[in-house]
Amino acid sequence: MTDSANLELVRGDTPHRLLDRDRAFADLGLERQTMSHQNAALVMRSIEAVNRRDIDGFMALNTPDFELLPAMSGFAGVSFHGRNGVERHFAELDAVWEEFQVIG
Repeated sequence: MTDSANLELVRGDTPHRLLDRDRAFADLGLERQTMSHQNAALVMRSIEAVNRRDIDGFMALNTPDFELLPAMSGFAGVSFHGRNGVERHFAELDAVWEEFQVIG
């Protein structure tokens, strides 16, 4: 796992950076924070499930009332709730992007 995490979209061969975690903390006036190895492993497994579009695997790692609030301009103000929301979000990503992966 890297020391810093970023969110990037890849379209074709071109990555597009959406979020720089260190900058986001600084913009909020917060110090960088760390999480336990157990929580980091859970996040990485969730990211891997998203990248495979494995809804069952993703939902097994989250609560049924999970709420996704994407930090992408195309989804500003939109939230996705529970399994139906995750299914809808994955479908919308695939409809817009030729390839979409979370890099963590």
